[in-house]
Amino acid sequence: MYRLDVQAAEAGHSKERIAKPVKSNKRSGYTPANEYYTPDWIFEGMGLRFDLDVCSPKDHVTAVPADKFYTIDDDGLASDWAGRVWMNPPYSSPTDWIDKFIDHSNGIALVAMSRSKAFLRLWNAADGIVALTSNLTFITPEGKKKGIFMPCALAAIGADNVEALRRLDCGAVR
Repeated sequence: MYRLDVQAAEAGHSKERIAKPVKSNKRSGYTPANEYYTPDWIFEGMGLRFDLDVCSPKDHVTAVPADKFYTIDDDGLASDWAGRVWMNPPYSSPTDWIDKFIDHSNGIALVAMSRSKAFLRLWNAADGIVALTSNLTFITPEGKKKGIFMPCALAAIGADNVEALRRLDCGAVR
């Protein structure tokens, strides 16, 4: 797997010059470039507790109010999910995560909006979906705020989870 070195890209170097191999866990889609954490205000606004965070960072305490956390070592795709789940999957390869989320059918997922088949399946399966602000910023492992180039949405499956999206008051929940 290859990733674009952002600093080199900002310096104006070509993609060919800066593409380099990165170790990744194929099951999870993890690469160092996928380490963006959900901001606190999302959880505070939803006022909801989760049974499981299926994509939790290994060496970082997050704001996710969950009873149990799966890290890359637990391999959330291969592990059983139970109860209400929170999912902020690796955006470089979210398809398997989205499919498992749909099959599980209880939770809230923070995903990049796209024209992908996986996002379309989620759009059709979700009981509620809300687009987040275009200036959404995530938290980096260094504790800095950083936006991404893709618009994001929260997708909910389950009536209580849809109500949590409404409490967040980010816009119309479809």
